Amino acid sequence: MSTVTNTQTQHYKNAQKNWLKYLLGNWPIYSLGILFVVLTDLFQVLVTRSMGWILDFFAKKPIPEIFQTNSRLETFQLLFITIIALRFFLFLFRVGWRFTMARQTHKASSLLKSEVWHHVRYFKSDDLIKRFTKGVLMNASTSDVNSGRFIYGFTLVGMFDVIFLGIFTIWTMFTIHVTLTLYAFAIIFLLPIFIRKLSALEMEKYRVAQEHLGDFNDLTTQVVSTIRLQRVNQTGAFWFRKLKDIANEYRLKRLDAVYTSFRYIPVMGSSSIVSYVVIFFIGIPYVIDGSLSIGDFVAMQGLIFLLQDPLFELGFIISEWKKSFTSLSRLDEIFVQDKDPHLANRDKVGETTEAPVILSVKDLSYRFNDADT
Repeated sequence: MSTVTNTQTQHYKNAQKNWLKYLLGNWPIYSLGILFVVLTDLFQVLVTRSMGWILDFFAKKPIPEIFQTNSRLETFQLLFITIIALRFFLFLFRVGWRFTMARQTHKASSLLKSEVWHHVRYFKSDDLIKRFTKGVLMNASTSDVNSGRFIYGFTLVGMFDVIFLGIFTIWTMFTIHVTLTLYAFAIIFLLPIFIRKLSALEMEKYRVAQEHLGDFNDLTTQVVSTIRLQRVNQTGAFWFRKLKDIANEYRLKRLDAVYTSFRYIPVMGSSSIVSYVVIFFIGIPYVIDGSLSIGDFVAMQGLIFLLQDPLFELGFIISEWKKSFTSLSRLDEIFVQDKDPHLANRDKVGETTEAPVILSVKDLSYRFNDADT
C-alpha cells in the first residue's frame, strides 16, 4: 500500500513539474493574460463603485473632486461618460484574457493528446495487453485530457480573478466604511476550514470514478471485439447485462463525485448571503445617522454581490485544481512508461530506405461499358 501511495505521489509531482514547465515556456502569453484579468477585475470594481457616486450626485451628497465641474449638468455628463468608458474597456479586457490565457486550455488539450499518442505508439505489446488496455487509453485520451487541460487556462483565469477581484473589492469596501467591512467578512474567514475538507473528499471520489470509467471502456472494447463469437455461442444477453451493470456502477460513482462538487454552492452562497444581511441590518443605522451616504451604502451592497463571483469561483477552482492534477498524474503514468527499444529506434529521422520495385505499370486505362471516359 505504501509503495502504491509513493508511486501516486511521484506521478503527482511529475504532473506539477510538467505543468510548470509549460507555463514558463509560454510566459509571455500568460503574463499578458494575467494583465488582462487584473484590468478586468479593476474595472469591474470601478463600475460598481461609480453607481454609488451617481446616487450620491442625485442625492446632492459629496462625490470625488475629479467629477466636480462648474455645473451639475456637466458633472452628470462626466459621470455618465465615465461609466460608458469603464464598460467599454471592461469588455475589451475580457476579450483579451479569453484570447490569451484562456485559449491555452484548448492548446494544452491538443498537446496532451499528442503526447499520449507519441508515447503509446512505442509501448511493448505486453504492456498494451495487461496494463494500458484500450479502455485505459480511451479514458486517458478523452476524460483525463479534458479534465487536465483546464489547469492550463480557464482554471488559472479563475484563480487570478479570485485573488485580484477579492483584493480590489475588499480594498474599495475599506475605503467606504471600515467597521461595516469587518462585519461583512467576519463569516467569510470560516470558509477555508470547510473548503479544505470538501476538496479532499471530492478528489478521492473523482479518482475512484475515473478508475471505474477505465474499466467500463476496457469492457466495452472486449464486447465489441468478440461480437462474432457472441453470435456463435449466443452469449450476447450475458455481455449486455454485464456491460449495463458496470456502466451503472460508473454512473453512480460519477454522480457521487458530482454531488460532492455541488456542495461548494451552498457553502459559498450562504457565506455571501450572510455577509449581505449583516451589511443591510448594520449599515442602515449608519445611513440614518448620516455617517454613511445612500450611494456608499448601495455601493457596499453591490461590492458584496460582486464578491460572490470569486467566492463561488473559489470552490470550483479548488475542485478543478484537484481534478486536473489527478488526471495529469494519471497521464504521467503513460508518459514515464518504458518504451520498446526496437519500436522507438525504428522511426528515427533520416533513416529512410528505398524499397525495391515489385510491379510497375505504365499507360494503363480502363472504362466501364456505359461510361464516356
